[in-house]
Amino acid sequence: MWLEALQKAALREKNPRTGAWREALPPAAGRPRLAEMLDVSAGWERAVETVLGDYLEAVGIEQLEQLEAALPQLPIGQLTFFEQGSGAADADGAAGIEGTLAAQVRGPALVRRLLERVHTADSLAQALQRRAGLDEAASLVTPAGEWLGRGWLRVNRGGDVHAGVLEREHRLKGLRERCTVADERVGELEREIVAIRAQVGAAEQHRDRLQGSIQEAQREHAELRSRLEAH
Repeated sequence: MWLEALQKAALREKNPRTGAWREALPPAAGRPRLAEMLDVSAGWERAVETVLGDYLEAVGIEQLEQLEAALPQLPIGQLTFFEQGSGAADADGAAGIEGTLAAQVRGPALVRRLLERVHTADSLAQALQRRAGLDEAASLVTPAGEWLGRGWLRVNRGGDVHAGVLEREHRLKGLRERCTVADERVGELEREIVAIRAQVGAAEQHRDRLQGSIQEAQREHAELRSRLEAH
């Protein structure tokens, strides 16, 4: 599917040697990227992409200690790993602090803790009005991807490699769910076909027995008729 190919290209290591090194790691093999573990409320994808940036490419492993022996062999490149155990997906959905970006995200708890320091604003004008009340560690972000603190502002207009990553992931999850439902329906229909074929087979056997009985009755009738005519 072209959508999956586009998503893989966006989350792929820029250096082939780095990618080969990561794939050779048993703890990292088959592990999802952070972007694949996030479920973002519609309209807030660009804001999350702006704040997390390269962290969307982070790879989940069981324990960071598993990298101790392998990291010295890293040929070149930049990678980010996070412990999946300390970042289990929320069971109760988006339960972050109201008014922060964390409230718009379902996913690893460690990411949501990071996003709890990022407040949300409906527009840039609103964010600019509220920035004076921020402490040094807090910030504000708009749905359009305008991220600012008390004395700085960063804008995401979709020109970087991560633009659209979360929206594509949301679409892919929806398509996978639809495929799963379709596969289940296909399975049900196939089972129904097997059952119907069994019923048809049983009906054909019953028909054959009836035809045999009819033929036998016809023979008996012919014999009796012959006897009557003989007398």
